[in-house]
Amino acid sequence: MLGLIAGSLITAGFMSARQDRSWFDLDGRDWGTMDAPQRVAWTQGFLAGRAVGQLPDSVARDTLLFATVLSSLKREGGLVFPYAPSLYVSRMGDYYYWENHRPHPLWRAMLDVNGELKR
Repeated sequence: MLGLIAGSLITAGFMSARQDRSWFDLDGRDWGTMDAPQRVAWTQGFLAGRAVGQLPDSVARDTLLFATVLSSLKREGGLVFPYAPSLYVSRMGDYYYWENHRPHPLWRAMLDVNGELKR
């Protein structure tokens, strides 16, 4: 729990420093300015958001059902982004090593990295 709170605070600080940029526009140059805890926090937020986004709207009002369906997806390997945040953070570093990738938005890099991991 403390890690989640700390991650949220770090992410909030990072995002407030870039108020003029939408999450949609953050790219490899931004990734390069983040320290390790910020990268982990961003990645965990992305993975959590994507996992929740997989759930049908019909379960949103029932928190017990919501938790059950989300746990089931994770347990059965049904998450679109199934790997640990540390693996994505590492692979994002590899992805942005290449200068021609740095203009790519973070969300696109996550899609590309996930696709490579699933091959």
